[in-house]
Amino acid sequence: MPVFMPWPPAGLWTWAASPARKSRPARRLTGDPVVLARLVAVRAAVDSEHGSPTPAALIDAAAGIARTAPADAASLLATAAAEAWFAGDHAALGRAAQLLESVVPGDDPVAGTVRGMERVAAGDPAAGLPLMRAAISPRTATDPVAGTYAVFSALMTGDDEAACELAAARVAACREQGLIGALPHALQLLTQAQLLRGRHVEAAESGAEAWRIAHDTGQAGRLRHLHGILAWLAAVEGEDDTCVRLARQADGAARERHGSGWGGCALILLDLVRARYDAAAERMERILDGPLGHTVIVTFAMADHAEACARLGDPGRAARTSARFDAWAAASGRPGGTAVAHRCRALLAPRGEAEPHYRAALEWHARGGRVFEHARTELLYGEWLRRARRRSDAGAQLRSAMGRFAALGAAPWAERARTELAATGARADLPELGVAAKPLDALTPQELQVVRLAATGATNRQIGAQLFLSPRTVGFHLYKAYPKLGISSRADLAGLDLGRPI
Repeated sequence: MPVFMPWPPAGLWTWAASPARKSRPARRLTGDPVVLARLVAVRAAVDSEHGSPTPAALIDAAAGIARTAPADAASLLATAAAEAWFAGDHAALGRAAQLLESVVPGDDPVAGTVRGMERVAAGDPAAGLPLMRAAISPRTATDPVAGTYAVFSALMTGDDEAACELAAARVAACREQGLIGALPHALQLLTQAQLLRGRHVEAAESGAEAWRIAHDTGQAGRLRHLHGILAWLAAVEGEDDTCVRLARQADGAARERHGSGWGGCALILLDLVRARYDAAAERMERILDGPLGHTVIVTFAMADHAEACARLGDPGRAARTSARFDAWAAASGRPGGTAVAHRCRALLAPRGEAEPHYRAALEWHARGGRVFEHARTELLYGEWLRRARRRSDAGAQLRSAMGRFAALGAAPWAERARTELAATGARADLPELGVAAKPLDALTPQELQVVRLAATGATNRQIGAQLFLSPRTVGFHLYKAYPKLGISSRADLAGLDLGRPI
């Protein structure tokens, strides 16, 4: 497969964007159509970084070399499809899918994914998600194009476990091949998967490394995307100022595309837990009407809109989003999606019809899926039971929700569950936040990475090679980490539960 280049390598921005380069017509230097097409890819990457994606230019360039250089054309089309997806350009996405299908074998996983994306963007998840699901394969991990699209497919279809495994494999492949320019994107995908699966400590670790490398290599667009993702984590943890600051760095016309909706959805989640229901509903409606209404996080955040509208006493306002989420959940077939769909139905149903949906949601949650969403369902059901004067039943749901939220470090959500539990007359001592993460929460994300790798027996030089750090910096992180963990040497790491390295 050709190299997938969603952005130019570090250092290429200045070369491609300089006035001297822009004023020098490439056709005076070469008439080779393949070389010219590659120059179009570089120019398009620069334009995308500055918020002006040009999928049409990539598609036209690919069409010009489709017969003579199909591999190069396929690479251009893979990039064009991603640009069109985030730009909300359905026509360009359809063109990319059609042309890609003509230049690759019929069973090509990237072509299948792009066609699936086109169907999802068109509002037909029943046709699109099976095509995307077929592209999810661990065999694609070492391929930068197919591997990236496989992770994306797993995320879009709600298969969080597969997304974590595939993204971790992509990260490992980038480390092994020394692809420092591609590593932030792989780590970003891993961060998203870990967040959705409820592995928040690991997500913070992956996100911090992605941010550091993206910053060091000048990937401004990638940083905006990461700001949005980390804003969502801040919303979960109740870090209001951090959430707003990060989300603002990912919003706005050009920036919002790079944030893929994460920043906006982070603010919706924050509005929801702070009882700003009008603001949450209005913000969601603006996003749904914009170019990102079909993206991963916006799809999942439709449930937040249903909750906001239910709190406002206006369930009819959520009819459109509820129907869209139902269609996605049915096509996905994942337990977590089905559970949340039932929760939305419970919220929007007349009071006498809500409980069967709450019970069904909990049954589906029990089959696996997202811990945070499971806790939210317990919280909402517990609130419903308390208002129905079933205090004992409410207490069981609320206590479970409070424990799950506390283990995730979701402070405002745990506090909300505690308040509801206290209203039942039950003892409501708030569990210690993040208890499930000890001793990991004593460390910074970078220190956690280093000690995990050191615990496997890796030397400072080997750790540095994986994390793109100097051996001296690795040693400094270990020096800082040991006292936090209550140990004095590398040998003591073997006795600690540090989880697994990426």
